[in-house]
Amino acid sequence: MKIKDLKNIMIETIKHPLSRSVIVENKEGTTIILREKGEYRGVDLSGVNLSGVKLKGIDLSGANLSNTNLSGTDLRKAKLTDTNFEGAIITGTNFEETNIKKQQLNKAEFTINPIGISLDTNRNRRK
Repeated sequence: MKIKDLKNIMIETIKHPLSRSVIVENKEGTTIILREKGEYRGVDLSGVNLSGVKLKGIDLSGANLSNTNLSGTDLRKAKLTDTNFEGAIITGTNFEETNIKKQQLNKAEFTINPIGISLDTNRNRRK
């Protein structure tokens, strides 16, 4: 491989979609790369600081976000069905067009603008 080719590869890597990602480490020490519109069903992000992070369109269904700092986080169009927010800090979080069903909000601390959010806490609802 020529040096010129290597330079082109480096440039392509910098422009890769992961440049719009955030790398976090959960309490078990597992490194997780979160990206907008990614699927992270059931992931354990308890206690992680995600303040100000842009996660538009992410699927965190069934995820554990207990004691997570979500202050100012962009969760527009996110899927958060059956997500655990127990003890989370949810201040200034953008939930526009977000679907939140069967969530656990015990001891969660939040101030949100409810415009565009769909909350459904009735787990036994018949269709």
